[in-house]
Amino acid sequence: MSESDPLRAHLIGTDDELRRLSAQHQQLDVRLRELASQLSHTANEEQEHLILKKRKLQLKDRMEEMIRQYREASEASPSPALQPHPRS
Repeated sequence: MSESDPLRAHLIGTDDELRRLSAQHQQLDVRLRELASQLSHTANEEQEHLILKKRKLQLKDRMEEMIRQYREASEASPSPALQPHPRS
């Protein structure tokens, strides 16, 4: 997920649900990296890995949907704070 998107960064900073989802997504990423760093996995760890990957994807999809909805709503009535600044 690209954090370079100014709208995404703004929404994560201002929307409680999106911030919560983003934090959960990051926590899952940390755990998945921990699992990936291990040389071998137990059957339970393999199952955990699959579950975490699915959950992380669900979170990403939900965040992308929220951002898409916000983008569509803001195109209908743009907010001056999110408009690009004219170059001098």
